[in-house]
Amino acid sequence: MRSGRIVAEMSAPRAAFHTLSEANGDDWRIIERAELEYRRNHGPGRGLLKMMAAIANDDPLGVAVNLYTHSLQTATRVLRPGATRN
Repeated sequence: MRSGRIVAEMSAPRAAFHTLSEANGDDWRIIERAELEYRRNHGPGRGLLKMMAAIANDDPLGVAVNLYTHSLQTATRVLRPGATRN
């Protein structure tokens, strides 16, 4: 049964653009429907947590920390009392 689910997900409509400047109204409607369905099925935070887990062990690409660590550092700074939004 699981493979049927995967096929169903892969056969869902996909936006056709390759760059944002090529996107049209039909593309954005497809994206909006997919995002709304995902949020309805998984809640707003699950997608973010899934993305964060996916990048947790990524290579930092020549800098001191990877994107996961940088994201956590930034979120922590924002939560500090007196922190500015910038």
